[in-house]
Amino acid sequence: MRRWQVPVCYRTSASSAPRCRLLDDVSAQWSFGGGACPQWVFANADGRGYYRTAYATDMLADLAKAPLSEAERLAFAADEWALVRGGVHTVGDYLTVAAELIRGRSPAVVGEVAKQLRFIRDVVAPDGARGAFDRTVRRFLAPAAAELGPAPRPRDTEDQRALVASAYRAAGADAVDGFRKVLLGLVNEIGRAHV
Repeated sequence: MRRWQVPVCYRTSASSAPRCRLLDDVSAQWSFGGGACPQWVFANADGRGYYRTAYATDMLADLAKAPLSEAERLAFAADEWALVRGGVHTVGDYLTVAAELIRGRSPAVVGEVAKQLRFIRDVVAPDGARGAFDRTVRRFLAPAAAELGPAPRPRDTEDQRALVASAYRAAGADAVDGFRKVLLGLVNEIGRAHV
C-alpha cells in the first residue's frame, strides 16, 4: 500500500506564523516547543490544506474564539460540518463553533453557516421543533444584530441581499420579521466592513 506524504501547516496561540511539517506516516506526534502546551492549535493554517481536521469536542469553543483568518474560519466550519454529517460530532458541537465563527462578520463564513442552519432546520429538526429552532437561531444572531442595528442601506450589493436571503431561509420562511431585521443588520455591517 502506498503512503502519501501530506504537508500539514498549523498555527498556535504561541505563534501566529504558520509552521509546516510533513506527515509521512500513518500518524505522528509533534512537539510545539516552549515547554508549555499552547492554548490552541489550528491544524490548517490559512485554510489551504487538502485534508480535513478533527478536534476534540472540549477544544472547539476555545479554538473557535482564536484569532483565525477568514479562510481558516471557513475551513473550520466546513470541517466541523463534515464531522457532523459523518456522525463524529453533534449538531450542538457545530453550533458551538458556528456561534463564534460568525462574530467575524465575514460574508463567506456567515453564508456557509446559514446554509448549514437551513439544512439543520429543514432536514434534521423535527417539524414540532422548528419553532424552537427558529428561536434558537434568532438568539444565536441576536448579539451581532443588537450591535449592528436593523436598517438596510440603499447601497447594499446583490451579494449582501443574497446573504440576507440565505440566512433568512436558514431560520425558515415563517420566522418573524424581527429575525429578518436582525439579518439585514448583520449583512449591512458585513458590507460596511468589506466595502
